[in-house]
Amino acid sequence: MPKVIGWKIVEIEACSNANHAVVVPRVAESAGLARQRLLEVTLALYSIATEVAEVDEITMAYEKEMLFIHPSDHPSLTLTSALLTRTNFLGWSQMIYVSLGVKMKLGFIDGTFPKPTAGSTMFEQWKRVDLIVTSWIWKSICKDLVEVFRYLKYAIYGWC
Repeated sequence: MPKVIGWKIVEIEACSNANHAVVVPRVAESAGLARQRLLEVTLALYSIATEVAEVDEITMAYEKEMLFIHPSDHPSLTLTSALLTRTNFLGWSQMIYVSLGVKMKLGFIDGTFPKPTAGSTMFEQWKRVDLIVTSWIWKSICKDLVEVFRYLKYAIYGWC
């Protein structure tokens, strides 16, 4: 006899062989659109899972790009032609913003690529890149002001 569960009718069919018993749920034919609805739900779930996988791949590629250190990305690199002084912060910050954007390192100063938890697979590489970004910022500040920034732990602290 069929058993009603929610909106679908399910028959439980027991199969057995010498080793084990298998219980197979089967959507009853009398349920009308139940099979079609089940197919639609299955396809929707597959579509969602595919989109999530694609987003994860894009996120991983973006994070990988942000953590990439090009051979020309050395600590003594100069990002701007004008050093930060007491009077040019606005222009200087725009030049830094553009320079770090081109290098895909903005996330280290604007908080969009936060520090991973210590011990995670990305933490050490994140720390290396953050140190390079910090050194670039130091190199773009006049000597009178750079001492103020030398004791900051991460690049974002010098920006906020």
